[in-house]
Amino acid sequence: MKRIISLLLTVIICFSLTVPAFAADSQATAKKSPHDCLFSLYTGAQAERISDRIADNAEYWMFITLDGYESVGAGVRISDNPELANPKVFRKTVVKMVDRTQTVLENPSENTKLMGYHRFGGELAMHILGVLILDAFKFAKTPEYDVIYEMLDRADMNIDEDRIPQMIMTLTGVIIMGIFP
Repeated sequence: MKRIISLLLTVIICFSLTVPAFAADSQATAKKSPHDCLFSLYTGAQAERISDRIADNAEYWMFITLDGYESVGAGVRISDNPELANPKVFRKTVVKMVDRTQTVLENPSENTKLMGYHRFGGELAMHILGVLILDAFKFAKTPEYDVIYEMLDRADMNIDEDRIPQMIMTLTGVIIMGIFP
């Protein structure tokens, strides 16, 4: 009798875990937050499609760095692409966006300086982390909240970024890109 009850409880628990998963599919139009997507389980194909969409819709521009090099920047809004908070989607998107920045310049030369995967990924990860932390404190509604949120939400990755030292962004990228293959 104990085994039958244990088996029934196991089946009930399994069904109770599947109900939220099916409910999420029917609410696909609901706006997700980066926190919602952080622990979402995406298949490889889903992550591939999402990262393609994000990389295709990102903005890319050429500019001259402060040191006089040609470079390419890339921008994406995290609130429009909350799936970036998911490690699987994040890594695939970083690779695609960096590859895309390398094709923007028609004739790269020795005067061209572009971001690599680690540097790009580190800066994007800092923006996502900032948005996640700020979302946790949105109930406080400080006067600076909207300004800071906008600054973090709009992730413009460029090689001249100096608000955080380059080494820290690169190290963050090495860690993040290395942990989530």
